[in-house]
Amino acid sequence: MHKVLSVFVALVAAVLLIGCGGGGSSDGKNSAFVGQWTVDKQAMKVLAEASLKEQLKGLKEELVTQQIEATKRAIDQTQTSLRINNGGTFSLVSSSGMQASTSNGTWAKSGRSIMLSSQGQPEVKAEIKNGKLHIENKTGEGPTHTVLVRVTE
Repeated sequence: MHKVLSVFVALVAAVLLIGCGGGGSSDGKNSAFVGQWTVDKQAMKVLAEASLKEQLKGLKEELVTQQIEATKRAIDQTQTSLRINNGGTFSLVSSSGMQASTSNGTWAKSGRSIMLSSQGQPEVKAEIKNGKLHIENKTGEGPTHTVLVRVTE
C-alpha cells in the first residue's frame, strides 16, 4: 500500500508543486496555454500503471495488481483543475475526498513551453503535446509528468 500512496502522492504533487503561490510575469496574451485544463484521468491511469509495474518489479503479480487498482481508484476520486490566464497568472483547484486546496502562481513562456512558478518551489515546465498539457513531475516518483486536457468552455 505504501507504493500506491507514493505514486498517487507523486501524481498529485506534480500538479500541486506549481500551485503554492509565486512570482514572475508573462506576455501571455493569445497563448495556446491559456484556458481551463483538467487532469486526463485515463492517461494518468496508464502512466501510473506503467510506473508501478516498473517500481514493483519482483513482487507477486497479485500484489502489483492490487496496487495498480488502488491507485486507479485514487485517481478517480481526485479532481484537479488548472486555469492558465492571460497576463501570466494561473490558479489551481484540487480536491480529493473531503480535502480541497486552491492556490495561485505565475507562468512565463519559455520557447515552446511555459514555466510555472511557485514561491519556494522549483519552476515546473509544461508543454503541449498532441493537444494535451504535460506538466513535469520533479518528485522522482511515479510518472514523469501529469497530463491535462483542455476543458471546453
